[in-house]
Amino acid sequence: MNACLNLIYGRHYLAAALVIGFGLLAKENIVMVVPALAAGVWVTTRSWRPTVAWTILALGLWTALWFAVRSWVPALHHYSWHMDLTSLQYNVFRARSWLTLLLCVATLAAPFLLRRVSSPLSNLRRCAYEPLWLPMWAGLAAAIAHYGYSWMVAYTDGRMFWPIFCFAIPIAVHMTARHVPTQRDLA
Repeated sequence: MNACLNLIYGRHYLAAALVIGFGLLAKENIVMVVPALAAGVWVTTRSWRPTVAWTILALGLWTALWFAVRSWVPALHHYSWHMDLTSLQYNVFRARSWLTLLLCVATLAAPFLLRRVSSPLSNLRRCAYEPLWLPMWAGLAAAIAHYGYSWMVAYTDGRMFWPIFCFAIPIAVHMTARHVPTQRDLA
């Protein structure tokens, strides 16, 4: 995921789309980076045409490979995630689900505690509206949605939270930095 984010920020959209597509073969939740790709293209071009084109290419390649892998490997058609309330109920009443959530959130809160940020909301506003950070925010939204989905389909633990770190740690560090770089600083 981090390699793909580097490609997005480096404006290598074809390589990023290929990493998203073929990244399925390593871990299928790479699809969470698609909103970051769309946001990165939008920030760069301010046009819907390339944004939609790169998004469709990445999603199309990912989807084609997903169906191909499922058809080539005979046992995979029996293995899928189904949302049900029993999984949600199991995770809600399991202490380990809440403990790992607490520990993961505490990890993200560490930069604020170490820096003793007095007004994180003002830093959040400063960070939220900077176009440079739009891909990170889009990826964070997708990763949080994935984490919420995992509560309804899987045994939720810290590994379900890990993709959030790819997006949230840079945002947290940025929000607690003394000098916040802008897009002009990087140009």
